[in-house]
Amino acid sequence: MQDEPDAAYLAHLFQVDGLYAVIKQYYPHADDAQAGLLMEFLLHGLSEFSLISKKGVERGGYAFADMLGSMLNISFSEEEDI
Repeated sequence: MQDEPDAAYLAHLFQVDGLYAVIKQYYPHADDAQAGLLMEFLLHGLSEFSLISKKGVERGGYAFADMLGSMLNISFSEEEDI
């Protein structure tokens, strides 16, 4: 969220599996603030190439998600024919 403190925002970014590892692979000397910026930049880039989805959130900010994972987790109701 846009009104979230920087420390909480960075903590959310570091929770994304593999994201920090990619940044450290290509920018090994980046400090936490720089790594946070690069991680967000990477997420936006992945969404522009439709590798992940990006949705605007009502309170301000963006939510990123795995598009394939969300498609595979579709639950059909009992009333629908499959």
